[in-house]
Amino acid sequence: MSRRWLFLPIALIALLLLGAEPVAQFAPNLPFSVSPAFQRVELAPTERVERTLTIHVARDLIVLAVESPCRCVAVTTRFPLPMKAGTPAALALSVTGVLPGLKTLTLRTTVGSLPIQVQVVSAGLGDGLPEWRAITARAVVKKNRWS
Repeated sequence: MSRRWLFLPIALIALLLLGAEPVAQFAPNLPFSVSPAFQRVELAPTERVERTLTIHVARDLIVLAVESPCRCVAVTTRFPLPMKAGTPAALALSVTGVLPGLKTLTLRTTVGSLPIQVQVVSAGLGDGLPEWRAITARAVVKKNRWS
């Protein structure tokens, strides 16, 4: 009976370790970096703001693209962007508050890829409840007119 109770915590710890992310995925050993790697942007749902990140390179490379999973975070820098070792370059972002949440962009270069995280903090466009109430109120008024 006591062996079963010993097995349960060991199994739980093993499951937790299996689900843990390795640190190497978040900090790859690449000859370039972006600062800041995490950008928090607070804005209104209809607002648009510009943010600038800095790319630092240790050797010559070409920045091919930045992939964004959401249209609310767009990169306005032109690509491909050739870079010389030791020379920083600006990466311009345009952020809207339409879809809040954590967005992970991927910086793709000729030597590898690096994740960049942008947290969009806003109320978003809402859930549409006020618009739904207005539509149903108009429908009720029109129904009463025809009755």
